Amino acid sequence: MTSLNGRIELVHCSDTTRNGWRHDPVGAGDVPFELLKDALHAHGYDGPILLEIIAPDILPAILASHDALARMNIMNARQRHHAN
Repeated sequence: MTSLNGRIELVHCSDTTRNGWRHDPVGAGDVPFELLKDALHAHGYDGPILLEIIAPDILPAILASHDALARMNIMNARQRHHAN
């Protein structure tokens, strides 16, 4: 990432395993997201993170991935909307 400092405009994010190229929900594979967090913060990246997830039930997988990244301080927490 050092050679890309200041040039990153969008980060695509998903999990995968060491044995295959996948687009799994965050936490379902082997990606060391703490290293991603450190690298993004070290280079001052505060742009968008696109969750590129492929799952049978996509909305829960995307929301769970977002929440997992928020717990790691990689993304902001989602705003919760409550019905009146």
